[in-house]
Amino acid sequence: MIGGYDIFEAIRTSHQDIDFLLRGFHAFWPTAVIETADGTKIMSVPDALKNHPNDFFVYESDKAREAWTRDGCTPEYDSSMIAVTIKSAGISFVVNELDSPTHKSVIDMIAALKLHQKTYA
Repeated sequence: MIGGYDIFEAIRTSHQDIDFLLRGFHAFWPTAVIETADGTKIMSVPDALKNHPNDFFVYESDKAREAWTRDGCTPEYDSSMIAVTIKSAGISFVVNELDSPTHKSVIDMIAALKLHQKTYA
């Protein structure tokens, strides 16, 4: 379990919504790497789009993932990872710092996802 700040949104999600979020992470971090929460799979966003993980870490890059794995949270990489858990009750995002670029990106993605769902409902 990582520390940080939990941002929970009570929202139902489908595979299309997970795709939407993954594409949003890819837009935020073009070199993003996804790691399943159990650590068994590390994949690019295009590969994650095929697997639809529901409990995962998004890293800015593989270098960031390696640093988090090796050292945990450090000042150099504290805004380079977002933990995501998708369950029937909603989506939980964990960021290391409030008012950080990662926190803002999560808030923006939640708003975009709500609009996406409303538009395509």
